[in-house]
Parts: sequence; structure tokens; C-alpha cells
Amino acid sequence: MGLFAGILLLCALVIIHELGHFLVAKWFGVKVETFSVGFGPKLIKRRWRDTEYCLSLIPLGGYVKMLGETQDEELSPEDQARSFLGQVLWKKSLIAFAGPFFNLVLPIILFFAIGIGTQQIPRPIIGIISPEHAAERSGLLPGDEVKSINQQPIQSFLEMVQIVSAHPEQSLLFEVERAGGRIQLEVVPEREPNPNRLKKNESIGRIGAQLAEPIAYRSVFVGPWKAAQNAVQSTYVLVEMTVQSLWMLMKLEVPAKELGGPLMIMNAASQAADQGWKYYLQLMALISVNLGLLNLLPIPVLDGGYLVLFGLEAILRKPISPTLRQRAMQLGLALLLSLMALALFNDISRIFYG
Repeated sequence: MGLFAGILLLCALVIIHELGHFLVAKWFGVKVETFSVGFGPKLIKRRWRDTEYCLSLIPLGGYVKMLGETQDEELSPEDQARSFLGQVLWKKSLIAFAGPFFNLVLPIILFFAIGIGTQQIPRPIIGIISPEHAAERSGLLPGDEVKSINQQPIQSFLEMVQIVSAHPEQSLLFEVERAGGRIQLEVVPEREPNPNRLKKNESIGRIGAQLAEPIAYRSVFVGPWKAAQNAVQSTYVLVEMTVQSLWMLMKLEVPAKELGGPLMIMNAASQAADQGWKYYLQLMALISVNLGLLNLLPIPVLDGGYLVLFGLEAILRKPISPTLRQRAMQLGLALLLSLMALALFNDISRIFYG
């Protein structure tokens, strides 16, 4: 089940990515010669119109092969008009950008599917209170249910945590339900370093209170508009987190050993599938954002590298020389293979050394 869950996740994300290139290329009249899920020998192939659709042996990627992707192809005038490099700059750029764009749109769809309809959310009931912390000093007791903070209604424990985190050393007026009645308490969250190392320079508020166990849930209905808003917000958070991670990795603030590859993805997919379909779709959203942003890096052979070359063509107002393009692609391929080798080494190291 674990292997199947991992392969299914990777194949789904590859199909979405390549579908972006494919649809926009077709829209602009570019001839797509091959649409393949996987690399290597073709296990199943079917031709429909101009395109051969394939399922290949190694299900760890995929590709779309368009006519005229390299300048050394000899094409007739008719084929030149339908080739990738024969398109005007803005069309080529949109075709290159479409793959990552589809990967960044997919999480919105996934979060929408997860978040619409009746949802079970943990009620904001206080459990264990840490001694000598803000919750104890303010008079909060285990069993208190938070009804509002600063007159803002609170429905879930997460809402309470988010408000507290955003207000370190600021007075908050808690209204809690206790023994059938309601009382108001002033709570001043303590300032603590953010445990998220991506935001290590920021501070958060903490009051030293945990969620009561066993967890009491409340059913709430989330309509389409609210679900869409939540989906966009969740995707934005993932994009922000991924950009920060990539930036820290490039600045060597994150150890290279944390870079993961397909084996780590498959292991994570297996664990998520065991926890339920919602966790599986959340993981798919996370990896889709990572895939989309990684492909936008300015590395030749990646979509971002193509966009950089097209940008240079726009500035120079002439095509990049075949020699320069070839050398850039060779350099990009070497760098990409090095990163893939490092990720695979890290994956294998985790298996044997934990």
C-alpha cells in the first residue's frame, strides 16, 4: 500500500505539471509529439492525433516532448510554425510557466475539497496548565472553554492559539465558560522565540495551556466561499514556507542532509495514506507547491531556466546562440543531477541510519 500511495502521488503531480505544458502548448498550436508519465522504456503507448501518450517504466517523473525544442532540429516552414522555439516570446514563456502554475493551483483545489462541508474542529477547552505561566496567573482553570478573545468569537482551539501567538506581551480579554456561567479574565501572553526555524527572528505569544484530552469536537459547516478563502490562504502559507526554506537552503542555513528525494516522498505518502485521505491530500498539496517552486528556479533544463533564457532574448532582442544555450543546458543538467544524487543519498542514509 505504501509503495502504491507514493507512486500514485508522484504520478498525479507529474501529470498535473505536464498537463499544464501540454494544454497551453496545444492552445497555441504547438505540436506535442509525446506526453509521457515516467521515464525510460515505454510500457504502454497510444497515439491520438499528433501526440503519443505513454506510460514508461520509471514512475518518478515524466515529460512533454514538443516539436522544435532544440535549435538543431531541421524543420520545414510548416513545422517551424508549429514548433516550440518557433513561437513568439510571450507564448514560449507561458508554455514554460504553465507547468509550475498548475502545480501551484492544484493545492487550492485540494484544500477546497478537504475544507468544504461539515468539519470536525477541536473545541477551545483548556486542559493542562503549566505552573507559573500566563494562563495560571490570569486565573484560567482546566475545563474552561474559551468563548471569545477581545470580543471575537472563538470556535476552535487553533483560533485561540493563533490569536495568542500574534499578541506577545499584549493584554487579551478572555471570556470563558465555567460551571455553566461566563466570566472574563485578562490574559497577557508571554513572549517566546518562534519554534519555527524559518521564522527564528520572530517572537510569538504563549500562555502555557494545552488542549483538553480527550478532545471534544464541534461540527461546523463550511460553505463554498469560506472553503475557497481558506484554500487560498492555506496555499499561500505553503508557498511562503517553501520560499523561505529554499532561501535558507541556498544560504546554507539549512543542512543539505535535509534535502529529500523520491524515497522520502514515498515514505511520507505511505504514512499519510495510513492516517486518512485528508492527510494524503494535504501532503500532495505540500509536495505540489514544492515541485512548482523548484521548477521555477533559474536553472537551465528547469522551467525557470527557460524563462531566464527567454528574458535574455527579450532584453537582447535576438535569439540566444545555440552554443550558449547548449552550454547553459549542460550546466543546468549537471547541477540538477547533482541535486538529485544528493537527495537520493540522503534518502538511502535515512533508511540505514535513521
